[in-house]
Amino acid sequence: MGKSKDLATGAAYQDQTESDTRYVNTAGDTMTGVLTANNDIIANKYVRLYTTDDQANQWYVYNNTDDTLRFNYNGAGNDEVVLDTTGRMRVPNQPCFGARGYSGTTTQIGGYNPMLWVNVHTNVGNNFNNSTGKFTFPVSGRYYVECNINLKNTDGSWLGLYFLYNTSVQANSWSMNVSGSQYNDTIVSGVVDATANDYCSFGWHNSYIAPAGSAYVNYNYANIFFIG
Repeated sequence: MGKSKDLATGAAYQDQTESDTRYVNTAGDTMTGVLTANNDIIANKYVRLYTTDDQANQWYVYNNTDDTLRFNYNGAGNDEVVLDTTGRMRVPNQPCFGARGYSGTTTQIGGYNPMLWVNVHTNVGNNFNNSTGKFTFPVSGRYYVECNINLKNTDGSWLGLYFLYNTSVQANSWSMNVSGSQYNDTIVSGVVDATANDYCSFGWHNSYIAPAGSAYVNYNYANIFFIG
């Protein structure tokens, strides 16, 4: 009977005015109190965020069965951000690169010999190319870069290690031509503000000796990772 039945039986009846104070139903409404959402993306229970002009691309926010808070783009593939109950955050797709063991060089960059590696053990996003020695920045932001040549090819000879942004030298470090210097940490490291699609590389000065080769995998290494 609808409203007349509710009135006849004494049941409480809500009209639109009452409902509008209890639910968010129009743009610009303000919700007060606590909103509780029982969400689990596996069971299709989640908070979904999207813009009205692009509903095909959405963020899903949900509490996983391991009590982690997770953010997933478009509800497919691995989660982009995972936050655990102690505040530790994982970003599995954070761009980074790590390699060890100098293997050789290729076409010069800015007049220097780019370094290629025996073991590229980490390359999230495939931003480092081990054929060219270039790391291409996938997104604009701040990156940490580091390269250490602990063992050079010949004792008593100069070795020059360089960090280049595109073709411009940003930093260099040298090992001297003195006896007993074959094992000598020669390091370039620091933070660089980069623009997406620019690149960087580590190289050595072609007028002097090279790092020790592929037989010495654990002596020379390089790392790059996106800070934010």
